[in-house]
Amino acid sequence: MNTMTTAMGDVSYDKDFNYNQKDHRHPNYVTEKHFHYHLAKDDRGYLTHVKDSHGRLLKSPRLFRDMCICKLVTESQILHKTSGHLLPTNVYQLLLTEAMYQREAPAIEWIVSTWPMKMLRVYDFVPLEDYLEDDYLTRSFEENEKMCLVDCFVLGLLKLKEDSNLQHIDFTSFGQDRTLCRELSRLPVLWMSPTERAVEEIHTRISETLDLTKDKTERFLNRISFVYSNIDSEFHHGNKIQPITVQLDLKVKIDDVPIGLSLQRYSPFKFSCSKLWMKHIPEVTLHPSNLHSVLDTNKITHFEYEDPILPHDESKWRLLLESILTLRNLVALSLPNSVDVNINQAMVEDLNLLLKKLKHIRRVDLSYCDLHSNLGAVLDGLRQPLEYLNLKDCRITEEDLYQLVSWRPVAALREVNLSCNNLKFLGQAVISLLEKMPNITCVSVSFCSLSVHCQVLIARACKECSRLKVLCMQGYTPLPQNDILELLHITAQIRSIQKVVLFPESYGFPGNNELEREMNKYHTMRFSYRYLKMRGRQDVELE
Repeated sequence: MNTMTTAMGDVSYDKDFNYNQKDHRHPNYVTEKHFHYHLAKDDRGYLTHVKDSHGRLLKSPRLFRDMCICKLVTESQILHKTSGHLLPTNVYQLLLTEAMYQREAPAIEWIVSTWPMKMLRVYDFVPLEDYLEDDYLTRSFEENEKMCLVDCFVLGLLKLKEDSNLQHIDFTSFGQDRTLCRELSRLPVLWMSPTERAVEEIHTRISETLDLTKDKTERFLNRISFVYSNIDSEFHHGNKIQPITVQLDLKVKIDDVPIGLSLQRYSPFKFSCSKLWMKHIPEVTLHPSNLHSVLDTNKITHFEYEDPILPHDESKWRLLLESILTLRNLVALSLPNSVDVNINQAMVEDLNLLLKKLKHIRRVDLSYCDLHSNLGAVLDGLRQPLEYLNLKDCRITEEDLYQLVSWRPVAALREVNLSCNNLKFLGQAVISLLEKMPNITCVSVSFCSLSVHCQVLIARACKECSRLKVLCMQGYTPLPQNDILELLHITAQIRSIQKVVLFPESYGFPGNNELEREMNKYHTMRFSYRYLKMRGRQDVELE
């Protein structure tokens, strides 16, 4: 379901949903010190080097300026002898991009430690030539498996020079990297000298905001000592610097992160976020009610909390509700797998009252929550014009669906995810819902046990949705070829459509082994694309 967005995303529904940033980062060349090697895409869509008639790689020289920058970066001893304040700020920017591309750890460390501007937004300096994997900042260097890009930034921050003007470093836009939060949250404890990391003292400090045992604290400190044993001596412990705000997409899902948040008050590093993910962490509990003590809650606009124990724990649920209400600027709320009305019926009214009080709310995710026959009560009286509603696997019924159809703000919705609910006999209700959403851009009824006849009727109804760009109707097994053709024939007539998701993953296709199943999917996709091309819709992407 990767074509549908998440509640935690900043989505422009006017965008091209076929555009993948990763596919467009590379220019038509790849840089290697003194040369640009020319690139092109092969028949499979992969980047490959362009060769001349003799099989030699085509290359052209880099600008003299760029070669000088490369020289400074790769021979970093020159940089270390340079007075940072003598370099123009635009040169600093070029240096950082080149150093990241060349994976020159000493150069990155020096550039960060002497950064002349108040603000450093890391994403802005990622080289265009680099392919942005989810773990881009935390993937080990090929030539040095003990080092990665974020380690270089951490070293630079811990060694920050007196003449640096850095006050705010921004690591946002790498939200898919869960390890990044762990590495950055260690800054406060790494700033402390080893002699200050006494278990008793650290446990006392952490316990002000967290529930954890002394034994857990000791294990955490032992892990820090082991991981950084080879480079701890390089850190400028207790470096007297002005407070540095570290902005990131914060995932409080690993124990290091809440511990780092609780220790920040004892260091110059202060964490800030607008997007916050939380879940239950064994042995380390950061109660949402304590968020105000470790973060500026007024800056939080997107919040996700996942805890399947909530329906069983009334006091914990109450604390969460009170905490969410302190997030006064909340735009997106996600509570996946955290509400079960069969276990706790009172959650329905609680959730309804909560949503009514969130004046700026626009995106709501209740996926994997059991709302059986209670969706209408959850949405009752809610006036905010939601643009996003995720009801994936919520056990919704016919009553729920028609309650949604009659819900007044339904016309404002731009994205609705109804996947993994049993809608076998509710095709007409889905059509009625589509008729009530003139602005709908993305809709999913995948894995809903809909018959082919129902899918055809829904596809025809979508022809009246003038802004529809993404339509998901996956099944657990592939449809017969004639049915695929009929659905493609209809969806090809939707002028605004950009993506159609009809096919299951490879394992859903027939075959005696994985290779055969993959080949069967490949042939089905190839046949489908040929048909779309015949219909003049090469612009439509299939999944």
